This record gives sequence, C-alpha cells and structure tokens, in this order.
Amino acid sequence: RGMRGRRALDAAALADGVTMNLSTRGRYATRAMLELALQYGKAPQSAAAISRAQGISARYLQQLLALLKRAGLVRVVMGRRGGFALAGPPDGIRVLDILDAVEGHLSLVECVEHQERCARAADCLSRTIWADATDLLNRHFGSLTLADVLAPCGKKPAAVGRGRRKPQPSAGGPR
Repeated sequence: RGMRGRRALDAAALADGVTMNLSTRGRYATRAMLELALQYGKAPQSAAAISRAQGISARYLQQLLALLKRAGLVRVVMGRRGGFALAGPPDGIRVLDILDAVEGHLSLVECVEHQERCARAADCLSRTIWADATDLLNRHFGSLTLADVLAPCGKKPAAVGRGRRKPQPSAGGPR
C-alpha cells in the first residue's frame, strides 16, 4: 500500500480504539507471579495448579516459568510435592523485574534504547517525549512489588511459615 492506504489504516485503527499493549508474555507472567505470591510460604505450586487458577495454557506457562527461573524470580522444588515458588518475598519482587525477564527492557520506541538504529535520532524533536515516557513507565513498574499489587485487592501474600514462633509475652509482663 502507498501512504494513502497507511493513513486510512491508522485512522481506522484509532477510531476502533486500538491501543499499545504489553504482550501476553508480560501479562501472563505477572499473573503467574501474583498467583505464587498468594501462595508464598505454603507448598510449592504445580504448573498445572497455576495454569488452572489463572487460565493460562500449561504449555505457555512452562515457557514463562523457565524465563522467570532463569531471571532468579522463581525457584523449582523437585519431588512428588514439588512445583514452583517465588525465589524471594513478594515485597521484594518488582513488576519491572518480571517484565524484564519475559519481555526484555521496556521501551515505547526502538530508538530510545537503540539510537544507532534510527537515522533521525540525533535530530528527532519527538525522541525526548518517548524517552521520558519510557522512563516514567519503567519507574512506575519498578516501584510496584507483588505485595503492592495484591494490597488494594484485599489480598495478602500467605504468611511465611518458616522457623519457630517467638513466644508471646504474657499480659501481666515477665514474672
């Protein structure tokens, strides 16, 4: 198509409310990690259980979990009661870490990360808009932990059941 066809396509796309989206990789990986956050401190979760709870294809989920494991965000527990668990506490895992693991670094336009790939980058008047917006997006996702995301929903990560409980002091104080 010539430029005329492209303009018509762009206008039609805008009229239909087409938006820029994260891929299913980022969205599904975040959902899987939130599911693991809800189970934090409990038994590891099988891929099948995560798949059922989040409505994610088991095969696709396995691919995502492999990327998350490689990034150090999940750990695998082997054995009959094995499965997947968060590699750290939910308040220590940022949404940006998840997205970086499965999507790569987030950038609204390619020239922000790879200036050398754009002949106009040095003279581009709009590049700073995209660079600033990319920075805001990354700072936002970098400021959110899994625990932060669960909190407004009234959901909390499971309590960690490791170690012994500290004895509670009696109401009357030490005797």
